[in-house]
Amino acid sequence: MKMFTYIRNVPMFFVALIFLLASALITVQAYAQTLNFEFEPTTSLYGQSSLIFTSGDYTLTVSASSSANALVAEQVGMGLGVKSDGSSTWLITGDETLHFSLSDSSGAVEFSNIGFKTAYSAHLFPNETATLGINNTSYELNGGARGADNASAILVDSSNAIAASWASELATSFSLTPGNKNANGIVSSSDYRIIGLSVDLGSPTPPVTTLQARTVNQLVAGQTVQREFWVRYPQALNQSSYPIVFFFHGAGGQGLNMLNPSLENLIDRDEFIAVFPSGFNNRWNVSGESDADDVEFFQLMLNSFNDQPLIDQAKVFAIGRSNGAGMSNKLAKETSLLNGIGPIVSQQLEPLSMLEAPASVSVFQVNGDADTTIPIEGGYINWIGSTFLSAQASAENWAANFNCSITPNADTQLWGNLTVQAYTFTGCDENREVRYHVVEGATHSMNLGGGFDLYGEIWSFFKAQEAAASTSDDALRVPMVGSIGLFTLASLIFVLSRFQKG
Repeated sequence: MKMFTYIRNVPMFFVALIFLLASALITVQAYAQTLNFEFEPTTSLYGQSSLIFTSGDYTLTVSASSSANALVAEQVGMGLGVKSDGSSTWLITGDETLHFSLSDSSGAVEFSNIGFKTAYSAHLFPNETATLGINNTSYELNGGARGADNASAILVDSSNAIAASWASELATSFSLTPGNKNANGIVSSSDYRIIGLSVDLGSPTPPVTTLQARTVNQLVAGQTVQREFWVRYPQALNQSSYPIVFFFHGAGGQGLNMLNPSLENLIDRDEFIAVFPSGFNNRWNVSGESDADDVEFFQLMLNSFNDQPLIDQAKVFAIGRSNGAGMSNKLAKETSLLNGIGPIVSQQLEPLSMLEAPASVSVFQVNGDADTTIPIEGGYINWIGSTFLSAQASAENWAANFNCSITPNADTQLWGNLTVQAYTFTGCDENREVRYHVVEGATHSMNLGGGFDLYGEIWSFFKAQEAAASTSDDALRVPMVGSIGLFTLASLIFVLSRFQKG
């Protein structure tokens, strides 16, 4: 009863002080609402003067123009395209332009950030360009890379997420056209379609001071090369240390291809520090794609944070798409540096599956059953020159590595607009899990729609896994920690009560 007397006698000043300190530690920045639009319908719609798309209470109107009667189309698996008189395709080509405007029931709506995603089979490569027109200004944008003005405007291959945002002044409309000829003098930059778009409502996001470009030196084919990566910190650094998550882009992409507004919001909720490396010649060397040792590159990046106490190197994760998924698999098989991996639209290579992982990791694997680029059935893929396990066999291989249950638990989920068959292998070493997801109707783009946040889903899984793993070491630790906590609390209350008496 004496402890409760101390609590009652603690001055309200100290109660208020403690409350304010706690509030300061959990303060979260408010962010603008992001609207996402997806353009891969179940039914193709050709020859329209304009198309209407909705997101909540907001309407996006898309039209086309050219020198010769341009019409806009929405095609299954290909997204938005344009066809003019005399043109033989529905690709955006020549002087054809897509126009976008945003409104609600009251009229035009202002937005500030724009992100695009282009179709896998009709996309921009890093050396190709398109032109963004906004507020009477034209910007040349590079496919799979930062804009020519070094702002964060990106058009990306659909093996990556919706692009990092374009921070601009407020606007209500914008346009997108072909750009300049590529390095070979070919106007292949015009051959693309748009399958995803995001905009942020309201004022532009303040200049990001938390995004840092970094390099490490690596010996590649006898030459010292500066390898590039970007680090995105939470805007409000309210923790003493953070987990670190590496995001590996798909083939042909670059580091920031995987950064998007929803991911930035996730980071800024004080969740983790994100790293976005670039592959050598835009590829990850999983099975001979380049001369670079990318396992070494990963280790070099991680070592570069040795003098930064903000980085918790005991909590390291990797998420990758396509070729980047292969890289995350490779790191988990060849190092003991990772706590969890999220391979998206790829599975283990056959030679990789023969290796025994040196440490148990949590696995969140995602595959689409309509993926023709890296089929869920696996096998030899000629254009890659490698043999893949089936997606199921890859998950089973992970489960066998970590002594999980032989038979997974199965359930059906809804991700955005698509149904998912989820399989979970439990009973693994260190209380970890291997989860395998088959997204019905999903292609290599993994275009889920419905505002579903796949990265957020993977991160929630990682967090839950780390909480479970932390309790697996020794059950006797729990009462010890509890006792220390009670002792500390009692001591604090005692000190405060004595302070009052003094």
